[in-house]
Amino acid sequence: MDRSARAWTIFAVMAVTYCFSQFYRMSTAVIAVDLAREFGLGPNRLSLLGGAFFYAFASVQIPLGLALDRWGAKRMVLAGTLCGAAGAVVFGLTPGWAGLLAGRVLMGLGMAPVLMGSFKLIAGWFPAASFGGLSGLMLGLGTLGSLVAATPLAALVGWIGWRGSFVAFGLATLGASAAIAVWVRDPALPGAPASAPPGVFDGLGRVLRLPTFWAMAPLALVGYASVASLQGLWGGPFFMESLGYSRNTAGNILLCLGLSTAAGSFLWGAVSDRWLRSRKWVVVGGTLGGTLFLLPLLGVAVPTGAAGWGATLFGFGLLGASRTLIYAHIKESVPPEVVGTAVTAINFFLMAGPALVQQALGLLLEWRPGDYPTAFLAVALSLLLGAGAYLATRDTHPSRLSS
Repeated sequence: MDRSARAWTIFAVMAVTYCFSQFYRMSTAVIAVDLAREFGLGPNRLSLLGGAFFYAFASVQIPLGLALDRWGAKRMVLAGTLCGAAGAVVFGLTPGWAGLLAGRVLMGLGMAPVLMGSFKLIAGWFPAASFGGLSGLMLGLGTLGSLVAATPLAALVGWIGWRGSFVAFGLATLGASAAIAVWVRDPALPGAPASAPPGVFDGLGRVLRLPTFWAMAPLALVGYASVASLQGLWGGPFFMESLGYSRNTAGNILLCLGLSTAAGSFLWGAVSDRWLRSRKWVVVGGTLGGTLFLLPLLGVAVPTGAAGWGATLFGFGLLGASRTLIYAHIKESVPPEVVGTAVTAINFFLMAGPALVQQALGLLLEWRPGDYPTAFLAVALSLLLGAGAYLATRDTHPSRLSS
């Protein structure tokens, strides 16, 4: 197999594997009502359950980045998918709350290396100037997993129950592990020095001393959290309990958010690479524009019917997907030998955010039951503050990269 064919085979395997990561992180929304009924869970425990995946995921990002730079992506992703498969089975078979929580933690730990490992492999197997477009393509293809967590999961739960659904996905994740073992290879980074990699904390120190990193961090913390909190947890109860839609209808509305996030992931990489030639202004502009689509959730210009709500979430997701360029932006801001550390350091904020925001919204809704407009107002304000901080970043664009 020549290098190009090998590169695209690895890309395909990792894209399929990333679908599982997206599925697991978003999978509690359409079963939240079932879990609440079966286990007697209130908003606070539901939010903890939704956030457990992200807490576990975020907690290993810094050591994971160091491991990726020193030992490669294949080992880390293979071990992770085995752990994630175990977590899905535990979640599906558990008799109580402790097992639910343990399953979500194992899924979070297991899926933690997948996206960052994919980025490390893209950086090693493809030309540097293609990273923005390919990372967007990876994110867009992976988002198909979040689509499965909407209407398809609702249908599957209706057929074999939520327990059988998670056991089935755990077994499917084992299939992804086998594909990684057979097809994935770790190359040397193009242009990387032949000497030993930097010391364990040297690369992290270099990343943390970058002012642009800290200007990115606030939006990284709240940006993905705004989507995950709606699509992955609170959108289900909002549409089913507050607006009275059925599980399948709520799943269809949330599917629009997943579809637009996938479409935006494809779109913004190309827009940034080929036309606007900027990371910073695409991210800021998309975030500000997307925030306007939260107004109906605050009670302003409320749409008519499920189709109107679907269009609202579609617009929010399409523009908000511009934030996927944060990965390319930080990758282009550091030397090749610390790419793994840099992208996992920023990913710490991206993945800690959903855990913290879901937990905060759960506490708010425990205090003010059913007050979703106030919860979504907090989300909108956090996006505006994050976009303001992002204005201090140093812009990058593909024309500065070597091919």
